[in-house]
Amino acid sequence: MKGKWSGLIIGGLLAGCTATQPAGKVAFAPAGDGGGEKQFSAPTAATFPARAPAIIAASAILVDADTGEVLYEKSPDLRLPAASTQKLLTALLVAESGHLARPVSLRGIDLLVDGTKARLQIGEGYARGELLEALLLQSANDAALALARDNAGSVSAFAARMNRRARECGALHSRFLNPHGLDAAGQFTTARDLARIARAAYRNPILAQIFSREAADLADLHGHLKPLWNTNELVYRSPMYTGMKPGYTAQAGKCLVASIRYQGRLAILVQLRGAPNSIYDDAERVFSWALHSPYAGRNLSFPSAGFALR
Repeated sequence: MKGKWSGLIIGGLLAGCTATQPAGKVAFAPAGDGGGEKQFSAPTAATFPARAPAIIAASAILVDADTGEVLYEKSPDLRLPAASTQKLLTALLVAESGHLARPVSLRGIDLLVDGTKARLQIGEGYARGELLEALLLQSANDAALALARDNAGSVSAFAARMNRRARECGALHSRFLNPHGLDAAGQFTTARDLARIARAAYRNPILAQIFSREAADLADLHGHLKPLWNTNELVYRSPMYTGMKPGYTAQAGKCLVASIRYQGRLAILVQLRGAPNSIYDDAERVFSWALHSPYAGRNLSFPSAGFALR
């Protein structure tokens, strides 16, 4: 355990995000999370570009993860619940805090949570890094609570850190109340904000490695193993898909943050309030269009003028 996670230095590897204020006619300022971002006015149509494929999700955005350029969007500024996709922000905070070999002991309060779990037991101890894998691969809500308590002392204190870190990434139109994404009154984000957070998360090398795994073993401090399987169906479809995070709740519907690497370029797609039976196929359709269509705002194969993640 100690050998697996010790020596992983996270601090300094992620460029800091700096929130900026809107200026002029720009709908939103750039995230400040990467170089080369520019400001452009928001398109008036619900979907941009007009010849982009139709998808079921109520809100979506596809961005070049390196430059922040927007390739595609559909009503990306709707305030919606994000389900477990907001675990990307939870993971970012945990990874940035470092000390991933540090043990975390489970408490009863961590296990009294609904939804998907890693079936952790009271008194079991895990390295932070092990719980991070359970959080991202199996979408374990019990791991989310344990990590939040370990990081900040309580869920409310951790939520405050989530909102502060989100603002640093330029996610100015979000409010997070818990580390796992279960439905909560007054909790919301936007596809555009989540894309900003996802870009920051992917720039963390430890998280990027976890996102793309199909499976891992969750090991407690005594060496007992439990299998973890990635809940993101895309990673099983093609090695081009490099992971990130799906989620589902009754209020949020099916949500998905997905990434693809092609010829050295990385793109991130966010879909909110989609349908379980179509969201992965819709993701493949949008990615394929961005790779091959001359009408894409910035074709992934052939760079052209685009407009930036504002």
